[in-house]
Order: sequence, then C-alpha cells, then structure tokens
Amino acid sequence: MRRTASFPLLALVVGGAVGGLTAMNPKAGLLAVALLGAVALVVLPRAAFLCAIAALPLIFSVSAGGQKITVTDIGLALALVGWLLSRRADAPTRVGVRSASGPAPVIACGIVGYGAMSVLQGLAVGSHFAVFTGLYRTAIIGIPFAVGLMWGSDHPLVRRVLMVFQVGTCALAAIWMLRFGAPSALGVNKNPGGQMMVNAAVLLLVRPKLLPLQALGLLILGGGILASESRGSLLGLVAGLMVILLARFSHGWTWRRAMAMASVGVLLVLLAPAGARERLLSQNESGQYNADIRGVFLDDALAQTTGHLAIGHGVGTYRPVNPALDRVVSLDPHNVYVLQLFEGGIPLFVMFLVLTLLPVVLLWRYRADMLVLAAISASVALLVHSAVDIYWVRGTPTFSWLLIGIAIARVAYIRHGTRVHVHRIAFGQGPRATAPEGVTR
Repeated sequence: MRRTASFPLLALVVGGAVGGLTAMNPKAGLLAVALLGAVALVVLPRAAFLCAIAALPLIFSVSAGGQKITVTDIGLALALVGWLLSRRADAPTRVGVRSASGPAPVIACGIVGYGAMSVLQGLAVGSHFAVFTGLYRTAIIGIPFAVGLMWGSDHPLVRRVLMVFQVGTCALAAIWMLRFGAPSALGVNKNPGGQMMVNAAVLLLVRPKLLPLQALGLLILGGGILASESRGSLLGLVAGLMVILLARFSHGWTWRRAMAMASVGVLLVLLAPAGARERLLSQNESGQYNADIRGVFLDDALAQTTGHLAIGHGVGTYRPVNPALDRVVSLDPHNVYVLQLFEGGIPLFVMFLVLTLLPVVLLWRYRADMLVLAAISASVALLVHSAVDIYWVRGTPTFSWLLIGIAIARVAYIRHGTRVHVHRIAFGQGPRATAPEGVTR
C-alpha cells in the first residue's frame, strides 16, 4: 500500500526531471525518454502514462519536422504501445465501451476523419509539410484520447494521474504568482500555461464539496491564471464555469452556491494588481496592443481565404502577408476557427466543428458524473480560449482529449455497469461484468 501511494510522487519527480533535462539539452532528454520508454514498453506502460502527465504542465518539447513534440506526446505514445504489447486477459486495462454503438467509435471516426481530410488537402495542394502537420495534429489528440479510453475505467490509476497533474499545475501557478505579469514561467508561455491551470481548476470545480486543501489549490490556480495575464485562459475559465453551473442547476445546486463561487472569482480579480486588471480588460497600452494585433491577424487570414474556400491552402501553411505583422513572430492567426477556414476551406472548418463539438454533445446526458462534466467543461473552455488564441500548440489540447477518453470509459458503466476488454470488442464477444471503483451512476 505504501509503495502504491508513493508511486504518483515518483512519477511526478521522474516526469519533471526528464522534462527539465529536455529543456536544457534536447538530445539528452530524448535519450532519457528513449530509455524510460524501453522499460515502459516491456514492463511499465502505466509508469509512462504517469510520467507523461507529470511533465505536461511544464510543456517541455523538442522540434521535429517543423513541429513541437512534447515529452508528454512521446510518453503517452509509449504508454499506448506498451499497453498494446502487454495486454493480458487478467489485466485491468479495459475500454469503457460496451459495443460499437457507443460514443467512442463515433468520436474516433471524427479524429480519423479530420486527420484524413487534412492529409488529403495537403496532397491536393502539393505540400508535404501540410501532410505531416495533418498527421501530427491527429496524433496529439488521438493518442491522449486512446490512452484515456484504455485506462479510463481503472479508477485508482485515473485518480493518481489526475492528482499528479493537479499538483504539478498548482506548483506552476504558485511560481507564476511570484512572477506576477511575466509572459512565461519556467519556460512555459502564459497562454498554454494558463490553459493547463484552467484544466486543473475545472477538475476541482466539478466536485460537489471541496476539502480545505482542495479549496487552497483552487485559490492558487485562480491566482496563477490572473498572474499569467492570459485573457484567453480567463475567458475559458468563465466558459467552463458556466458549463458546470448549467449542468449542476439541474442536479440540486442553488443560486446561493453559484453566487458564492462567483464572489470568489470577483475577489481574486479585485486582489490582482491594478496593472494586471487593466491589461486583462485591454485598458492599458499592452492590453490594447494585443487586442489590436489579433484583429490584424484575423483580417489578414480572412483576406487570404478569398478564392480558397473549397480546398484551402493546406494545414500548417499560414503565413501573414500584412506588413503590419512583419515584426510579429507568429504563424497562427490566434483564432482556431479562422485558421481552419484558411487551411482547409469550408470542409475542414465544418470537420473541426464536428470533431470538437461531438464529445460535448454525446457526453452531455451523462454530466452527473464528475469526470464526464470535467471533460465537457475543459473542452468548452479550450474552444472558447482558442477563439482568441492558438489551439494546435504543444500540449494545449492534450489534457481535454485525455479527459474525453476517460469520460467515455466511465459512460460505459453509467450505461451498462460493465467494463470491456478491447480485444473482446474487436472480435464481437460479450463484455466481462466488473464494476469500476468510484464511478457515480
């Protein structure tokens, strides 16, 4: 029992150490990941899972083919391969889906469909980079989704994974509070870092009751989001909170509790330094500049879509042409919806909406479960944040898609009270009835 309890802490230390090594020396970091991966593939795929999530809040990455590949991306891929190589009839690694009629195949088809459309459009415009980018995007959402699905019904493991993520993110938020207003902390940019803190906050906000330590964690996360001065993250947090309130009002919540939560948020804003409040509200020079430059990006990207609404320019090929953006180092219009329209025209834009809204729609009826509601809330928060920022950036969509996979595994028990082996699904055999621990029906 003592060994099991200390495992998440060990994973946090190992994941953070590998991530830090990668940031200082990418080659040494990749070697460390390769060695850990070799062990994980043979014996400890769960260790790869835990270490990958431990490294996620710090978003350490290496460059490959013009893309930023994070330590978490590599770790989750190794965990998935390790699971596939070590699946045993007696292992508690079961998918929370009873049959092909469940939500998992529908969402998986959405992921594969988006990837296939991206690749085909890349081939159509003759861009090998667009083809690679399409495959990369499919992997950074598909692999976390698959890992969440594989282990989502293993409640003790899920609990450890979420604890590791929350502890690491609270540490990042605390450091950011010490560097209030800094554009980055520990090398993490404020926007993806802010989204990490929003994800961790959502995990606490969905709980019916908060223990004192959890309430302290929520205050630290709220302070970290304010300290990062990421307006997109703040908008995402508000959107995620609105989803939670909407879901909970139908399950016995009162206006008194909602007002208490809103009051805490207002208090955090009032306690923030005046400069931070002014920037968040675009009332100072820095805040107004960022708002204006995003408007220029949108105009630039929309102007380039003229005549390309049927097929687009190719995934990952956006380059600003407006002279006002010559000195701005960014290859994204800071609006994922406009970006999809630019890259793949109307077909890819519609496909992206289907891909991202499908999980929300399919999971909504099971919102009484805490982790299902967390997956919905985190997904909506990310979609709102991405309307003013970047979606396809290192580590940003990873956690919400992991939660979606975990949520679907829990939905199976809510629907059927069973967990199912993947190989049994593949060969059309019946489920093995076992009740996962800690699931709210």
